[in-house]
Amino acid sequence: MDKASVIAEFERMEVLSIIIPYGLIFVHNDNRVVLETMAIGDRVTSIRLATHQGQVEYDIDPVIEEFKKNNLNNLDMINSNAMLTLIYLHDLLKNNDLLQKTPEFEFFRHLRNAIGHGNRFTFKGNEPVLPARFENLVIDHAMNGFEKAVGNYVQAGDILNLLNFIKNQL
Repeated sequence: MDKASVIAEFERMEVLSIIIPYGLIFVHNDNRVVLETMAIGDRVTSIRLATHQGQVEYDIDPVIEEFKKNNLNNLDMINSNAMLTLIYLHDLLKNNDLLQKTPEFEFFRHLRNAIGHGNRFTFKGNEPVLPARFENLVIDHAMNGFEKAVGNYVQAGDILNLLNFIKNQL
C-alpha cells in the first residue's frame, strides 16, 4: 500500500472513531423509534451482520436495553473502538515499513503492545529502550504491569490525537 493510501485509511478510521460516540446519542434518545422512522422510514427491529456462511441477525431492542443498563458501556464502547483502531493502524504502518524511531512513534508502539497484552503495559528486558512520549504523556519501564493503559492512562481522545499526529508525520 502506498503512503497516500495509508494516510487515506487513517482518515477513514478517524471518521469511524468519531461516528461511534455520536451514535450513542441515538441509542440513549428516548425518541429512538421516532428518529428511526424519520431517518429510515421504518422501525429498526434487528441488525444483520455478514458471516462467512451468510449472515446472523440480532434483535436490537434487547441489545440496546442491556447496553443502557450500565453507563460505563458508553466509555467501554468508545475506548474499545479507539483501541482496535490503534492496533489496526499501527500494524498497517508496520506492514508497509512506515514506522519511525521517534518518541511519538515509540509511544504508539508501546501503547499498541499494551492493548494487545490485555490493555496492560508489559515490558521485556530493559524496554522501553528508546524514549516513548506524546504530548505530556510518557511511557517508561516504571509502568510495567500498569493495567487499563487505555482508560486509566490515556483516553480515546488522546488516541485520536496521537493517530492524527502520526498521520501528519507520514
